[in-house]
Amino acid sequence: VTGVTTPGGQNVAATGTASVLVKFKTKFFVVDDEDKQDNPVYQYDEEGNAGASVGLTSSKPRGVTSLPDGSLLLVVDEDTDGVYRYDAAGTADGYWTAGDLGKGRGIGTDGTTVWIVDKDNDVVLAYENWQTVTDGSTVNPTASLGFDLDNDNGDPSGLTTDGKTVWVVDEKDDAVYVYDIDSSNATPDGTLLATWIPTDLDEPKEITIDPSGTSGTIWIVDK
Repeated sequence: VTGVTTPGGQNVAATGTASVLVKFKTKFFVVDDEDKQDNPVYQYDEEGNAGASVGLTSSKPRGVTSLPDGSLLLVVDEDTDGVYRYDAAGTADGYWTAGDLGKGRGIGTDGTTVWIVDKDNDVVLAYENWQTVTDGSTVNPTASLGFDLDNDNGDPSGLTTDGKTVWVVDEKDDAVYVYDIDSSNATPDGTLLATWIPTDLDEPKEITIDPSGTSGTIWIVDK
């Protein structure tokens, strides 16, 4: 398991017994790069019940995020530096290549800017003007902003953001590093705001928040 995101409660229809239409309310999407058959993305509801899984076209997915309304999934691939687009049903919708990216390990978006943590270069990169790019063989967005990770944040494995703050989880020290990207602040350039170590983590792989902003809960995938 290498990626997680929450779309804020997107409904996916599934056919139940006796031809009854059941509404599965997806809370989390989780990608798995160790299932070599189809590198699936799994769906879970708020209670952790599993829904449908869908195979991905990316070869080594290492992070997943969605638009706040759940209408579009973005999956970063560690091998190709590609960001693969899927609709809520898992249907491929093109891809773009993240310029300047070494090894993407986590991805997040506030719906406007896409942020990716780079394991090779220990940086977080920001991409704008990506929304209409669906053919990575032609024009691709380059990083428009970015900041260095804290020296102790040397093994980043996941990222999430609300557009004002970036949270990066580290799989080696099991810590969450909190960075400032709020443009209304005096220093929005990735200043380290805090570090905290959640209890009971063994090998954290991804992190996500509630994109609606109604909950202050942070979820972490622990392998």
